[in-house]
Amino acid sequence: MKASGYIRVSTLKQAQEGESLNLQKKQIKDYIKAENWQLFKVYADKGISGTSTEGRKDFKRMIEDAKKGKFNILVTPRLTRFARNARDLLNKVEELKSYGVKFVSLKEKIDMTTPYGEFMLTMLAAVAQLERDTIVEQTRENRHSLWFRKDISMGQAPYGYRWSEEKKMLVAIKEEAEIYKQIVNLYLNLGIGIDGIAAKLKADGIKSRQNRNLAPATISGFLKNPVYYGR
Repeated sequence: MKASGYIRVSTLKQAQEGESLNLQKKQIKDYIKAENWQLFKVYADKGISGTSTEGRKDFKRMIEDAKKGKFNILVTPRLTRFARNARDLLNKVEELKSYGVKFVSLKEKIDMTTPYGEFMLTMLAAVAQLERDTIVEQTRENRHSLWFRKDISMGQAPYGYRWSEEKKMLVAIKEEAEIYKQIVNLYLNLGIGIDGIAAKLKADGIKSRQNRNLAPATISGFLKNPVYYGR
């Protein structure tokens, strides 16, 4: 019996230190040796989140090698190293089965080389999905709480501002603030339309942060954005 392993760490720090990967690799090699299986290869993805299938290059190589019949058992240290959620887990295990590969997860003691392995896999996958959904919901609630308290900034700060980690608030950028005041003056006091303002700023060589001309739609957004009211 030829067996392979799949391991993953989700942070660059873990990947650079290598401790977590080395531990996972040792667990897999020890298990394969104890079962008297032949080790084919240990596939490893470094610094890759389990929620993303993009970038998991060794995972894709593992699937391709399974398809080619290069091994017939896959061992992973735990379910969360292998799949992002219950549905993804079951789909991937079914795909491996179609290639004649049996799945083993050490922590959960799932061994599809035994009669009870498939039943245990389905039950634990459902539990893993419930746990993940709970974590996602808690994370979302925490972010909302921080956002309402203005302790974090979502996305890029509006033109004329930057996010200050020290003050936990938007602070004005002097140069951009002057340009914004010029736009307001042209529109409110001089009665120039949005298209005329865009043309004047272009003639004056005033551009956006991305070094592009300020389009009429962008200028309209400046004038409508409530973050500027009273400033």
